[in-house]
Amino acid sequence: MPGTDREIPLGGLITGAVRVGHTVRRPDGPASAAAAGLLCHLADAGFEGAPRFLGRDERGRSVVSWIEGWSPDPSQEHLVTAEAVRATGALLRRYHQVVAGYRPPVPFPEGPPLPGPGQLVCHGDIAPRNTVFADGLPVAFVDWDGAWVSQPLWDAGYAVWQFAPLQPDEALREQGWPGIPDRLERAAALADGYQLDRAGRAALPATIAPMIDACADAITAKARAGQPAFMRLAEAGVLDGMALDARFASRLEASLRQRLLRL
Repeated sequence: MPGTDREIPLGGLITGAVRVGHTVRRPDGPASAAAAGLLCHLADAGFEGAPRFLGRDERGRSVVSWIEGWSPDPSQEHLVTAEAVRATGALLRRYHQVVAGYRPPVPFPEGPPLPGPGQLVCHGDIAPRNTVFADGLPVAFVDWDGAWVSQPLWDAGYAVWQFAPLQPDEALREQGWPGIPDRLERAAALADGYQLDRAGRAALPATIAPMIDACADAITAKARAGQPAFMRLAEAGVLDGMALDARFASRLEASLRQRLLRL
């Protein structure tokens, strides 16, 4: 167990988060207050799939509870099974059910300030790296500073992109996948776990490529504005990879829709 005062960097190019004992601490950013309010709402609602907001430390950093488990880095994502992908969809659905009707007292810095018809507060970055697994199954989502108001299909489509994953074969080989996964079956597993209805299954495939492009545009804008974290993402070549992913998702759109509608 880490010492109570020892800081262990948690990696990533954006947050600067560290583990200290049974807590995670990260410098405040534009979305920190809104994320804290959301985590408090989830705690009050009894949702166990997110860390608890514990306040701020003497350095002004946000403090949340540490959740024991495993969050895969890109070289380990092939270890996330189809069963775990299905369970991720179910956990995402439970989150959406808990947050339905929530009106954030502090607006998120991006997107609408409050949910409109058909909208809710999305996590915004449902991916293996932001999911904690225990005994092979997801138990929580972490890194809530990317939350924002959108339609639920945003989260579902983003999760399909990340968990199928909708990336070219060469990109998966570079990440260490021993073989090419059945992306359509993994996408269907997530939709099944989420209990996505037929209308959602028909609509979801067309949302993914534009969503990836929108994420890339947001990173580009923040990098050009001089935000260091997003400058690091751009310098790391993330935007080139996202452009390839968007084109790949677009090519797979019809096949994905056909598979999702085969209930």
